[in-house]
Amino acid sequence: MSTAIFPTVLKYLEISGQVTELSKLKNQLRDEIVAALPNGSYRRGQVSFTVRHTHAWSQKLKDKFESAYPASEYPELYKTVLDTSKASKLVEDLGLTGYETSRMIGSNFSGRGKNFS
Repeated sequence: MSTAIFPTVLKYLEISGQVTELSKLKNQLRDEIVAALPNGSYRRGQVSFTVRHTHAWSQKLKDKFESAYPASEYPELYKTVLDTSKASKLVEDLGLTGYETSRMIGSNFSGRGKNFS
C-alpha cells in the first residue's frame, strides 16, 4: 500500500476532530441561547435569528405516546424503515455487489479493516 496518502488521512482526521469540538461548542451555545430567550424572532443590526422551543422525544415520552396511540390502531403515525444491517447480508445473494459506497470512520475505512501502519 502506498503511504503517499497518509498525510491526507492525518489531515482528514485532524479536521474531523476539530469539527467534533466545534459542533459541541455550537450545541452548547445554542442551548444557552434557547435557555435565555422565549420563542420569537430577534434582530440586532444585520443579524437575525429565531428561537423555537421544541419537545425532545425522550424514551419516556415515546413510551407514553406509543401506549396511548399503538401502531395497530394508528398506523398512519408510524413508518416502516429498512434495517440496512440485516439487508446488507442479502446484497451478495441478490447479485448487487459493486454498488457499495466507501466512507471513513476514525482511522479505518468502513467495512474494509485496512489500517495505515
